[in-house]
Amino acid sequence: MSSGSITEPVMGDCTYHKDESCVVSSSTSSSVVASTLNEWAGVNTPGYHKLVKMGALLPITPWVRDEISGKILHGSYQIQTLNVSNPCGRQNVYHTSGVWPGDANAPPWLLTQTDLDTFYDDQNLDFEYLVQAAAGDITSRGFDGLTFLAELHKVRAMFQNAAESLLKLLRDPRYLKQMWLEARYGWRPFIREIIALNEAISKLEAPGPTRYEARKNASSAWSEESDSVIGYSSRTETYTTTDIFSVSARGLCIADITVPPIRFNPLVTGWELIPLSFVVDWFWQVGLWLESLELSARASDKTAGLGLRIEIQRTVKLSNVAFHYAYGTNWTGNMAFEAVSTATRVVRTPKAVPNIPQIKKRPNLSTAKVLDLIAIALQALEGGSFKHVRD
Repeated sequence: MSSGSITEPVMGDCTYHKDESCVVSSSTSSSVVASTLNEWAGVNTPGYHKLVKMGALLPITPWVRDEISGKILHGSYQIQTLNVSNPCGRQNVYHTSGVWPGDANAPPWLLTQTDLDTFYDDQNLDFEYLVQAAAGDITSRGFDGLTFLAELHKVRAMFQNAAESLLKLLRDPRYLKQMWLEARYGWRPFIREIIALNEAISKLEAPGPTRYEARKNASSAWSEESDSVIGYSSRTETYTTTDIFSVSARGLCIADITVPPIRFNPLVTGWELIPLSFVVDWFWQVGLWLESLELSARASDKTAGLGLRIEIQRTVKLSNVAFHYAYGTNWTGNMAFEAVSTATRVVRTPKAVPNIPQIKKRPNLSTAKVLDLIAIALQALEGGSFKHVRD
């Protein structure tokens, strides 16, 4: 925690490091190429470890790292020719140089920093909503007393109608969707609130500012596959390139803040009283934005940032070779080629907590939430009410 004896941390100079190597080896039957790159740059905080021991809340500093590795797993090349006019004139031709002979014509198998730049620029990697979500997670801790009181009549109705709801379900299985929503957004929030109330009572005598840290994560992955055909006079080679892309992001917020055990936030309560507002929050986090507004007012010190990790895994494989007749010669042979490469970029960026509601460009809808949406849609189509639904 901040102390009067600690001076404001100073951002240090940018440090830079780069290692790059390429190893080529060969035998009488195959070729191997291995390449690696490790490059990073970042800003250090002078006296970081000492300041941490003293309890300082240090600002998040920018940092980026690129790692690239690649290797040809198989690279053998053997061709036999048979002269049609002279069957006894068979001759063997072997190509086993240090670099795979077809490498110059094969699709690019070794990833580069340009590939990372293209991926980074083409994908809309806007994850600032995670920073806002982390900030909202800090200020929303504790028991929301005002919202609990505002929705107390729904809790009373749930208890009064519990037996009736069960009988309805036994008579009509279609009532299951209503029971599902009551369980998910009626009973479940109520149980959470009782637990939060119990914790709030135990913290009524809690001291002043406490250091809180919150992280919110998001990730996605997908793959793309393509074929490249390269023709020669003696053969046609088909290469299959498979790229696996993955993106992981983390929003981080650290704050020295006094979070009241029992909270009263009219803006948050007003939003939660709007029917199905929690569905809007799945895509456009208005609720967390309203929660995060308290951070600036209550926090004595804070820092926030965004961590991003992108990765490309590429496999290039010779999937087919078709030999054919050319120049009076039949061509046959054996060829094998497979190469793998991985490129990773890790970026850490200081961020301010966004002051407007953020759209979730990659909403994480679990299976349960998808079922929720289906139940809500069916309930709305049948003209049902959502009087017991709360969150």
